[in-house]
Amino acid sequence: MTNLTKSSHNKGETMELELLTPNDASKMLGIHRKTFEKLDNVPFVLLGKRKRYKKEDLIQYINDRSYEPLNNWD
Repeated sequence: MTNLTKSSHNKGETMELELLTPNDASKMLGIHRKTFEKLDNVPFVLLGKRKRYKKEDLIQYINDRSYEPLNNWD
């Protein structure tokens, strides 16, 4: 996991960016690394030749693929 801090020129605000390695990202999602590597369209950041994943992007990726059942059987 990598933490980066970006300073803004507005009122001294800072934004912390948490980047996850592929291992950390797969653990966060609760799946095996090989399974994670097979997922389509997971947004990533390239740092040199290394892929890193923003925690917020992974959360959004999961939320975009979540659904509710069509019928409530209650």
